[in-house]
Amino acid sequence: LDDCLQQYIKSFEREKIGGDQLLRITHQELEELGVTRIGHQELILEAVDLLCA
Repeated sequence: LDDCLQQYIKSFEREKIGGDQLLRITHQELEELGVTRIGHQELILEAVDLLCA
């Protein structure tokens, strides 16, 4: 992940976001996790898509 996304790791760990949840995560859920920047949400969703490919 990009360095700018490292700041969200603790939120994901605290909420126990695992593989299955990550594959289905939405913009709204990312925002609830504290990922408020649209660009950061897009980077996360693109990384998840790459994992699925």
